[in-house]
Amino acid sequence: MSERRRIAVPDAAAGERVDRLLALELDLSRSAMARLVEAGAVTIGGEVVATRSRRLVAGEIVEIDVPEPEDPRPGPDPAVEVV
Repeated sequence: MSERRRIAVPDAAAGERVDRLLALELDLSRSAMARLVEAGAVTIGGEVVATRSRRLVAGEIVEIDVPEPEDPRPGPDPAVEVV
């Protein structure tokens, strides 16, 4: 499941790369943002963003499908028999 987020590009972020703004706004790494862009999860003005280096314009609305965070804990090992 994912959460749809909308971010209005502030004047101060005009000219920034889309991956940088989203990484700052969502507290994720730029490489994680790059993967989401490549997966087609980021749109601007209803159009899918083709490259993470796309420069932003003040006032644009960026929408992103943010996936649920993965649980960092290891799951059960089916090879271990519990008695």
